[in-house]
Amino acid sequence: MRRGSGSGAFKVVRTYDPALDPDAIPQERWIQFIQERDVALLDGAVFPGEKTTVFHCRPLSQAERRDVRGRAEADRHERAFALCVTRVEHLADEHGGHSTWVRPSEGAKPRPLGDRELEVFSEDDIQHVGQVIVAASFCAPDRPLYVPLLATCRDAMTAAALASQRRRAARTTGSSSSPDASAAAREPAPESR
Repeated sequence: MRRGSGSGAFKVVRTYDPALDPDAIPQERWIQFIQERDVALLDGAVFPGEKTTVFHCRPLSQAERRDVRGRAEADRHERAFALCVTRVEHLADEHGGHSTWVRPSEGAKPRPLGDRELEVFSEDDIQHVGQVIVAASFCAPDRPLYVPLLATCRDAMTAAALASQRRRAARTTGSSSSPDASAAAREPAPESR
């Protein structure tokens, strides 16, 4: 993932995306993806016939970094999301379908998405993707990107891992079975602050 202001667009895939099969790639690569959010590490990690939701983003400009710097964490992530998400591929809707969302065009100076526009996205997605945008925008290009997991992301990842185990079991046995408790073991330990 490219980092820093002006370094160009980048993609974000949620660590808890239901199309991801964390058991399909080596654990070291999965952990590296969780820490660095490099979408290229996900090669081969998607369930057959499924697609991940991909958020196309741009980094915060210098003025936007100044704007988000003094905000509380949740507000900072929401503001970054509202400013920098440009397109979303395979976005789920309430009817079980998927579509591509494209940021409304406002001319030369884009404005932040308003509440009505943000209603399309879950709060988990706003916080998760916004956190990656902030981290990528503030990180120097010569330093490795590290994005710690928010508590909501850890919870969502645990739920996704359990669902993944259920799906895998249903495909191999042809029936539903209880998930293996080891699915949660893929989640990295919470960081001490």
